Amino acid sequence: MNLKKFCIFIFVAIFLTGCAEVLNEIDNEIAKQFPQIQTNKTNKSKTTQTGKTTPTKTAKNSSADFFTAMGDNEAAQIVKGTHKNTPSWFAQSKTTLGGANDATNLQNMKASLAIIKQTNAKRKSEGKSVLKVSHKMMAISQIRTNYAAHYKFSHAPLTGVASVAENLAKGQANGAAAVNAWYSEKSNCPNKSAKNCKFSANTGHYLNLVNSGYSVTGASLANKTYGGVYGSGGNGYTIEQYEEMFDKWLNSK
Repeated sequence: MNLKKFCIFIFVAIFLTGCAEVLNEIDNEIAKQFPQIQTNKTNKSKTTQTGKTTPTKTAKNSSADFFTAMGDNEAAQIVKGTHKNTPSWFAQSKTTLGGANDATNLQNMKASLAIIKQTNAKRKSEGKSVLKVSHKMMAISQIRTNYAAHYKFSHAPLTGVASVAENLAKGQANGAAAVNAWYSEKSNCPNKSAKNCKFSANTGHYLNLVNSGYSVTGASLANKTYGGVYGSGGNGYTIEQYEEMFDKWLNSK
């Protein structure tokens, strides 16, 4: 590079640096005089004094927010009714995200974990493996229980993403009491055992609870209606892990 070109390069560099500093000063002055006007600074995250970037706070209004925060967009889509395989009866479930009597309400979701705890206690008593919990199964249970609570007390059709085995109960004091009611059908089985017990209206809830073929579950409650769903395959968490994860998210600022 000859001397002439070098001098031109230095001049342009100094000029651009000066422009950048002037533009930055203008930007700062606008922010001071008109704070309501957004400049080119982003609001998506904030930088702490340590230089680390922290994400903005997420909403905590319903289970959809929890599923999204946990990175399970499919579960969130299920309760929102936007899943590609949303069941045809979703509108009849009258799912209202976060509603006081809705299964997606966070307090109702928290209380529904008692159903899973009691289910696993009953399975342990019969030498069965405990069931794990998945976001997807929780979401499926929530829309199915909403159907039973808000449309009619019966099992929603086995269509779309929500095709799973299910137990329902209504009017019990809590989730554990609902499980006890299902388990009481054991007395209708020969020798009060799952062995050689045929599936029927009088034994089906009990057999769902202790079925060795199931490995994953979800549960929900809405308006004194309790639900549990059961399936196999897929990843899941122990009930202890799931409850800890839910509580940590719910109580975080």
